[in-house]
Amino acid sequence: MKLTKGRIAEWIGDLDLLR
Repeated sequence: MKLTKGRIAEWIGDLDLLR
């Protein structure tokens, strides 16, 4: 699994929505 800045941004965005 490659962690790119765009991928991490999406990941953080998803976590933010779940809060």
